[in-house]
Amino acid sequence: MGKNEYTKGFYDPKLPGKYKGKSRPYYKSSYEWRMMYWCDMNAKIKSWSYEPIAIPYTFSVPQNSPIWMQNLVDYKQHQYHIDFVIDIEENDGKVYTYLIEVKPYGQTIMPSEPKKKTKKSLEKFLGYMKEYIKNQNKWAAAKEYCQQRNYKFTVLTERDIFN
Repeated sequence: MGKNEYTKGFYDPKLPGKYKGKSRPYYKSSYEWRMMYWCDMNAKIKSWSYEPIAIPYTFSVPQNSPIWMQNLVDYKQHQYHIDFVIDIEENDGKVYTYLIEVKPYGQTIMPSEPKKKTKKSLEKFLGYMKEYIKNQNKWAAAKEYCQQRNYKFTVLTERDIFN
């Protein structure tokens, strides 16, 4: 497997009654597989689904952003397919709905400009920045979506999933 390839495949729920998806869940990374397994096996998870909701978002930056940053976005509306929707019983005995995004930690923080400004390092930086901006737009839309429905939104990284 190459360094840019991820673990992919179908997950077979061990407790299929908890899985509320319309089709067999297909994970696109070991992080997603681990999350599926956790949802499946955790007694506090009452139900879960994978990519069941599409949330509209606009891929944009504020108008006063630098031109190079404005050139990374298209200002168009897109669909954000949230990774997981879970109903979890918390310690107070109530069941809450969470929308959960699973991402590598590096995609949750703003990338740093490269020290050496070579063409390759700048292209890499712009790619990371574009992904970061896109994620920020998606997560803002997800937070608003959750607020309107009294759901909770969170982003989990390998620091959460594998600890």
